[in-house]
Amino acid sequence: MRFTCRKATYEDLPRLAEIEQKSVSGGYYLVDCFDEFMDPARGELVVGVDENGVPQGFGHLALLYDGSAWLECLRVDPASQKMGCGAAMWERFIAFCKEKNCSHLGMFTGAKNYPSRVLAERNGLHLDYTSREGSLTREDAPQVALPQGWTQLTDPAAIEEAMLPHQKDYEGYFCLNRTYMRCNGKLYEGLARDHQVWVKDGSIVILGARFLPERALFIGFAAGELEECAAFAVAKYNETGLPKLTCICSAQNAELMAALEKQGFTFPSELIVLERDF
Repeated sequence: MRFTCRKATYEDLPRLAEIEQKSVSGGYYLVDCFDEFMDPARGELVVGVDENGVPQGFGHLALLYDGSAWLECLRVDPASQKMGCGAAMWERFIAFCKEKNCSHLGMFTGAKNYPSRVLAERNGLHLDYTSREGSLTREDAPQVALPQGWTQLTDPAAIEEAMLPHQKDYEGYFCLNRTYMRCNGKLYEGLARDHQVWVKDGSIVILGARFLPERALFIGFAAGELEECAAFAVAKYNETGLPKLTCICSAQNAELMAALEKQGFTFPSELIVLERDF
């Protein structure tokens, strides 16, 4: 069977939602993000169609702060997997990045999702970062007094200065909503504009969400006095009433995970990041 690709249309949504339901067991977000995914200023929603023009897969390429692209929500109907749909979409993903002069393309997948990793590597991506994902639910969140003395930063230069000494603990990455971004000037500008950066005596906590802020609050970065950072993050989370607090960090950052585990976090998921420079 031969597959081709095109941009998504609003008429595709019912079929694409069906594909998502069939291909993954939870973590559905296509419907809630569809308007954003359809915005050409934010990227491109690629649809793989069969010889009859029926969608069999899709993936969204998001344009990030720094001119890079991020591949997300990649789904293929199980009936069309390993038949060429994914390969056809990957051709479009690479072409899109070249058309937009993206500096690099990144994606994440589960550490044990070998088919996804193999297909990415066939298209020039390489393993760059291994991380752990942990979370705390509303029911399990402890009631923590808000530590005092924290101040908010809104200046990109000040944010860079605060993050720089600790970037090695994150291997140069920052992560919200399973979107991994390299630490650079454009990121600091975006954080100043869109997220909450808090500091105290050399410690830093960054809280926010790249999309779907009503679903969860993310700890994008936490470093310094880690037990106080963890307490601060949980206390700020308790103010929101959101269902979940999530943190993704380097798999080597055992001290941060231990501090968060004292607040009730568990870290069951290992995720890997693959990238290709252009």
